[in-house]
Amino acid sequence: MKSAQKSTVFKPPPQPKQKNVVLAYLLWFFFGVLGVHNFYLKRYRLAVAELIAGVLVFPSFYLTGFILVPLLIFDLFTIPAAARRIGPVYDHADPEYNHFNSQGYS
Repeated sequence: MKSAQKSTVFKPPPQPKQKNVVLAYLLWFFFGVLGVHNFYLKRYRLAVAELIAGVLVFPSFYLTGFILVPLLIFDLFTIPAAARRIGPVYDHADPEYNHFNSQGYS
């Protein structure tokens, strides 16, 4: 009589997904004055500063130019690092990933 052995296969957790750098640059290009790309990259303080400068003071570009242009140039070079730095973003809709089964719960 064969003994029934339950074979357990260990599946490593999925790799975290990074934010899409191309999407961040597109948001920067089209909506950079409003800081939309920073909201996407979860840099909320910088996003709010750009949003306030872009919306409240936008009619007078001479005032906002001193604020927004340096911020936008700063963003141009820091978007890739910010996209890599974002914490793990797991796709919980992925059927391969089940938190309870990965820890031995059924």
